[in-house]
Amino acid sequence: MQPWEAYQIYTALKLHFESASYDAIKYNYKSSASQKSFLLRKDRFHFAKLARKYPERQQLIDFLVANFTQGGTKWAGTLLDKNAEDLYLKWMKTRDSFTYYFTEQVDTLGNLCVKDSISFDAMLKGDANNCWPPIVRYYSENEIGLESVVVFDLLLDFVKSQTVTETVFWPEFKQSVHKYGLFLRSSVDLKKCKQIILKRFTSVEC
Repeated sequence: MQPWEAYQIYTALKLHFESASYDAIKYNYKSSASQKSFLLRKDRFHFAKLARKYPERQQLIDFLVANFTQGGTKWAGTLLDKNAEDLYLKWMKTRDSFTYYFTEQVDTLGNLCVKDSISFDAMLKGDANNCWPPIVRYYSENEIGLESVVVFDLLLDFVKSQTVTETVFWPEFKQSVHKYGLFLRSSVDLKKCKQIILKRFTSVEC
């Protein structure tokens, strides 16, 4: 991994999550960033350090996706901090045991639905006042992780059908779900996730 390559991947992923139209996977992590412009950057040594720390292409991609989706930094300098590394390790642990993780998340959602006296369908729908669906509120309250919301959306496509008019949180959140979904679609066993959901939400407890 060369510093220029690390910068190219970083730029592509940053654009992926910040732009509505750009798809880093589709364009193979290429963007309009040029090697000439990179050499003029004062922070190019940060990318040299990132390239040394994550020498494998997929490793660097995973590290950046972890930080860009888990509330981490997007500035190259602080990507070298321990907090960024910790987020990445936690993200990897979740990814490597995703069936266990998702089972626990779905159990949490089932219990929350019981507590709040709402059905499975109601959990995925905003109310008459155009408020967020309960599943999104549970995410915002740190009851469940973003991955869980994304998987539910990949399976049920519920986000785009919402009529939420709130303009601070919702537009960015909606884009994050879609953009993160492009990565999770190929790395998560969606068939298994569907079985986990059906098992929990067709049980007597729900």
